[in-house]
Amino acid sequence: MDILRRPVGTYIVIGVVLGVVSLLLALGKVTGLGAVLDILIAATVFAAGFAARTRSGHPAWSGAGAGVAYGAVSGIQAFLQKVTMSELRTALQDVHRTSPVSMSRLLAIVNSPGAHLGRLVVSATVYGLLGLILGAIAGAIAGGRE
Repeated sequence: MDILRRPVGTYIVIGVVLGVVSLLLALGKVTGLGAVLDILIAATVFAAGFAARTRSGHPAWSGAGAGVAYGAVSGIQAFLQKVTMSELRTALQDVHRTSPVSMSRLLAIVNSPGAHLGRLVVSATVYGLLGLILGAIAGAIAGGRE
């Protein structure tokens, strides 16, 4: 079966698997593979949109589904890793900002469940929007080929 003609659920599963890989790489503090994962998820949401159009589905929503699956699973790492004082200090120095809030208070805010939930929601939203756009583009390309 052609990769661009699989059921849409296949692409959501691929998004979840890529999210798990991203999560494991983040927990292992492996750097340098983020761009590869971004390319793979972009290709996955594109393929989801293309497949949806060939099956008379909704390309944008299919791509968004795969993107949200990836973003939600990879966003779980916010709950599993705590930001350290040195990481916070480095992040503030990198943007040349100082905080009027004490560092210990700021660290407590950054490591709060609300902040973790916010990171998860932002991750799912960003990758969902990426999937929505790329899925729509893939659907337009697939529609022109029919």
